[in-house]
Amino acid sequence: MKMDFKKLIRAELERQGLSQNELVRRTGITKSRVSNFLNGKRDIQGKNLRKMFMALDIEVKPADKPEKEKR
Repeated sequence: MKMDFKKLIRAELERQGLSQNELVRRTGITKSRVSNFLNGKRDIQGKNLRKMFMALDIEVKPADKPEKEKR
């Protein structure tokens, strides 16, 4: 299952009552990068995605690996 990180971050911003500007302040990522990512205009680097998760206190656990099919 593919996670939609844009929706997750937008929902968390709303839940915490935070603006994109506050996310920019907390992460140090430029306003245009944050805006373009959240509006679906650009993808974002993994390091910046991690910064957003940390700034919003989002915990991400690795997905379980699917078991290999028996033949």
